[in-house]
Amino acid sequence: MKNLFSETLVIILVLNLIVLIPKSNAQNCSQSSVGFPPINDLGVGIWRGVQGGLYPGGQNIPPIDHYNSGIDIANHIVPLDVDGQPDSINGEIVFLSIGMSNTKQEFSKLKAFIDTLQNKNPYLKVINGAQPGWVLNEIVNLDTTYWFNLNENLISHGLTSSQVQVIWLKETEGYPIKNAPDTSFQAYVDYLKDEFKIAIHIITAKFPNARLCYLASRVYGGYNINEKTPEPFAYYQGWAVKHLIEDQISGDTALVFTGSDSRSPWLLWGTYLWADGATPRSDGLTWICPEDYKDGVHLSDPVGQEKAAMLVLNFLLGEKTAQPWLLNKSVNDILPDETIIPGEFSLEQNYPNPFNPTTSIQYAISSRQFVSLKVFDVLGNEAATLVNEYKTAGSYEVEFNVGQTSSLSSGVYYYQLKAGSFVETKKMILLR
Repeated sequence: MKNLFSETLVIILVLNLIVLIPKSNAQNCSQSSVGFPPINDLGVGIWRGVQGGLYPGGQNIPPIDHYNSGIDIANHIVPLDVDGQPDSINGEIVFLSIGMSNTKQEFSKLKAFIDTLQNKNPYLKVINGAQPGWVLNEIVNLDTTYWFNLNENLISHGLTSSQVQVIWLKETEGYPIKNAPDTSFQAYVDYLKDEFKIAIHIITAKFPNARLCYLASRVYGGYNINEKTPEPFAYYQGWAVKHLIEDQISGDTALVFTGSDSRSPWLLWGTYLWADGATPRSDGLTWICPEDYKDGVHLSDPVGQEKAAMLVLNFLLGEKTAQPWLLNKSVNDILPDETIIPGEFSLEQNYPNPFNPTTSIQYAISSRQFVSLKVFDVLGNEAATLVNEYKTAGSYEVEFNVGQTSSLSSGVYYYQLKAGSFVETKKMILLR
């Protein structure tokens, strides 16, 4: 009996240890490409009988009539009170994310970026409504807990569903091999598109003042080792979004966005994030394992998540349908008092950003100073020294060429200027 008791105790201890051991973030980093063409790179080209391009006609820009409608809607977005009525004193403009865990993680970084914008619209409230585990096939029900949780989230911030006017929607099917009736390319894309339409109708019902909806694609899913959201389904999701937007452009009555019979917000890409793993897109975008990934499904924190968020942020900052509600139009170039930079010193955002392989950084000083301009990775390790010398008063432009520092990989980096007592740090993103 004593030996039996000892053996049982050992088994219990071993099982407890197994429970305490952290689960590995398993992923298959060797599957760095699946050979599919990014939709935006296809242009007028054909893949499996379907023309590429993010918009009709193989174009990566929307038709002018559709786009002008979006600009008009954006220009009429105003702060709303809790009942959805215009209120220029106490009203709010709510920018809300809808989606699953990936959406929550990436939008969390995007919210942090937006909330630190020096010219952010003072009426704008950025709310992360995405929730882990809630994939597309689980939210296409008006009464599901997802929508209850989302409403509670708004209430906790002193907001209501009537104040939501802009949506960022990133969703996908969970375990498509098990859930989809047909996983062949066209059949699956059509099935997923129809699921999106249901979700759009629910969004319209839940948020009656939601006027703009930006849709995003999944990132590369080839590193995934389970059936959660593997390739080719991460890639197919982008095609479903493309065809959803095209249906609205072509006049699908299920996606009418104007008038008393409106059943949808106005739709636009915002943005297409898929690239073929380590194979660069035409704009240089790649998704590299393990640095960009946590587990083959979710992006790493902070590198991968900030990389995705920065792509969306740059889209919004340059997007005419976003600027009216995102930025402070009345004081577009005035900073809050606590963040005013002395006029004689300045550090500008690098351009282009994201970049590969070269970007330019501009700065200015008004008196002779010892100037240090350095680049750091997200861990604070110095990656490059661009300036480290005395400079006379004036404006300067420095080129940062990663070709000269080939050890740098894709991700978020920081560049910091020190000149006398002036210190300023900004973020930039490298896409290799």
